[in-house]
Amino acid sequence: ASTGKVGPRGPAPGGIPCLMSGSQSEWERLAFSIIDNGLKHPEERLWSDMLALIDLKRQSEDEYILHDLVLGGFDRDWTAELCHETEQNVAVHFSHSDARKSGHSFEERPDVSRNWIKNWKSACKQ
Repeated sequence: ASTGKVGPRGPAPGGIPCLMSGSQSEWERLAFSIIDNGLKHPEERLWSDMLALIDLKRQSEDEYILHDLVLGGFDRDWTAELCHETEQNVAVHFSHSDARKSGHSFEERPDVSRNWIKNWKSACKQ
């Protein structure tokens, strides 16, 4: 059941929202909140929607609903437990940050994602 609230589905509570859903009125409310938040950070060289969403959530837990339904997409050792964990997820996110942490470049993400799917199918869809 939808509450009408924009519901980002991020990699972890407090994480960066990477898949979002919400009603038209909630999107409009959140869009203006993001713009207003950016105006409060004129000293920042870079202030993006991602940084604004993180800041808004830190200011108020009720700003939006965060669900942990997106799995990070780098460096998995596939076990039965991890395969079971993927049943709860709706998407996989191959983030810039995770690419860097795992020693991959941004440009490698297409190859990494193809390999991830191949390995997941091999381990989890037998």
